[in-house]
Amino acid sequence: CEVCRGERRGGGGGLGEVLKGIMAGKPAVFEMLPPGVVRTSVINAWSALVAGFAAYTIATPLETVKTGLQTIPGSTAMGVVRRVGPKGLFYGLGAMWWAGVPYSIVMYSLYSPIKDAVSDVMGDKAAVVSAILGAMVAETVGSLFFLPGELVSKRMMKDPTLYKSFPSAARSIVAAQGVKGLYRGLQSTLIRDIPFTIIQFIVFEGLRKKLSEYKTRSAKLGKGKLAPVTFAESVAVGVAAALVATTATLPLDVVKSNIQTYATKQTFVSMSSTLVRDGGVGALF
Repeated sequence: CEVCRGERRGGGGGLGEVLKGIMAGKPAVFEMLPPGVVRTSVINAWSALVAGFAAYTIATPLETVKTGLQTIPGSTAMGVVRRVGPKGLFYGLGAMWWAGVPYSIVMYSLYSPIKDAVSDVMGDKAAVVSAILGAMVAETVGSLFFLPGELVSKRMMKDPTLYKSFPSAARSIVAAQGVKGLYRGLQSTLIRDIPFTIIQFIVFEGLRKKLSEYKTRSAKLGKGKLAPVTFAESVAVGVAAALVATTATLPLDVVKSNIQTYATKQTFVSMSSTLVRDGGVGALF
């Protein structure tokens, strides 16, 4: 490609310059990349990298409280906070970065190109199908990067004294159980995360389209034109979509968290039965 050839010639538009610009936080260099799938994937990956660090830093304390509520019977939010202390709310942060940042990069680099490719083949009328296929493939591949870090973070959130860091935890788990030990709960993760991602993306894209159409009608734009959705509006739509997806898949998430932190290996069915038997249907919520 021209970008690669430019790099070999030492030109200013080479891949090396693009990567340097990206790492320096200069999104304008994306224009130097060839348009199409490559540019879209790199932009999505860069956005996911930045957003991943920010999102998981903010979400880790809440995730710690949620994990305590899901895996320790009779827990309350304040009880979890008192048990782990202020610092304990962030014990799983390093593992969440190890899990979430690569996952975000893979997820958002794959989703749009796959969705667009399916749309090109099936047409715009298959928007829901393309979103579902894009979400399924992206989530499945992303989970392979996400699960080891999430497994460790869940255990550290439940017991802050268990591991010192993600690397030491990974070495300990692999030494005791092999690499497969890092993927305990893979089935339950996919059972929960694939529906979550499908719902989230479908709701997000549906709400975003409706919002754009509403703004277009309000602005009385010409036929064939759509009003742009602002960044703040996209964030609001994203939060709404995440709330819908989280609520819809909460029981699956509770089962997954317990499988990952349980002392012995459990299947999705056996853990679901145990939770309902011991705490009733309410234990799943």
